[in-house]
Amino acid sequence: AVGNPNYLSIKKIKREKFKSKIGAVSLDYPQYDKSNFEVIKIIKDFTKRNSGVKFYFSLHPDLDKSKYLEKINGRNIKLWGHGKDKGGWMEQVKKSDFLVVHNTTIALESLKFQIPILRYKDNTSAVMSVPEKNFSNSKELEELLSGLKGKENYGVEYYETYLKNFHQPKKISIPDCYKKIILEIANR
Repeated sequence: AVGNPNYLSIKKIKREKFKSKIGAVSLDYPQYDKSNFEVIKIIKDFTKRNSGVKFYFSLHPDLDKSKYLEKINGRNIKLWGHGKDKGGWMEQVKKSDFLVVHNTTIALESLKFQIPILRYKDNTSAVMSVPEKNFSNSKELEELLSGLKGKENYGVEYYETYLKNFHQPKKISIPDCYKKIILEIANR
């Protein structure tokens, strides 16, 4: 892909030691309801043993909110976007220490923020070009976060993965680069 038209460029972010205080959770499309409910269950179980971590959940726009409202509750678990949250969901991701996803492309866009992306892995998981930090239960999620705790410069692999996924042109804006490529193809 040619860059990300939402960003003119990406700069390496020098991060201090990793802390796991705030996690952003992006839930998937309706066809992944079963996986979404499993992610919620895992995180609820995780927060019982790890009271110092707070999770903000974002529902995919196509999800039936009524099916999720009663499940996204509990200690340190909050549904994002009840009109009180400022900015878009990506602003919350940017302010978070890590991101939890299953198959959503939010993972690719979040590479820009150079925070750990932890993926719930099950038999419906799609291939994604993000660093392999996968879990299938709360113990594995806890191990992933423990392994990151105190790690310095943890964002480098996400910066490098962003550059592998998105070509960032040097002397032309990304929208202009798209136009140039499309015109070249159209004129063949």
